Amino acid sequence: MIRSRAHILRQAIPVIILITLYGTACTSVLAPVQQSTTIVRSTAISNPATPYPVEPTSFPSQSSKPIFVEFYTTWCAPCKQMEPIVYKLADEYGNRVDFKILDAAGASAEKKKYQYVSQPQVVLVNKSGAIVDTLYGFQGYDGLKKALDTMLKTP
Repeated sequence: MIRSRAHILRQAIPVIILITLYGTACTSVLAPVQQSTTIVRSTAISNPATPYPVEPTSFPSQSSKPIFVEFYTTWCAPCKQMEPIVYKLADEYGNRVDFKILDAAGASAEKKKYQYVSQPQVVLVNKSGAIVDTLYGFQGYDGLKKALDTMLKTP
């Protein structure tokens, strides 16, 4: 059976498109990661024009307040969905809890310290520096509020 050039071209176009899309996706995933800085937001956070301003810091082993640590990445859709929720909680709990927001692309010491697995991940740490709770994946307002309330009730 002899195939025409047009027939072969019609069959090849979808394959070429898929290969191109796959190559583009792999290139963006394997692209060099920018050196990121630990991002820290303490006390009440108002919703700024640019999210998560960078403030390098090291975390003390003990704090005068419990700590809410969120690991996120800029390309993570669930992380972006959680952003306004975290801002709202920081406004509500900012006088009782320190909020630390860390870019998971960096912050290697903190990732080890807080047993980072994937983003978004929220780690709740008591005043003495012990991890009280770890929440993985997207967490809604009610779930995070309940976890914060539970942490604040425990001694």
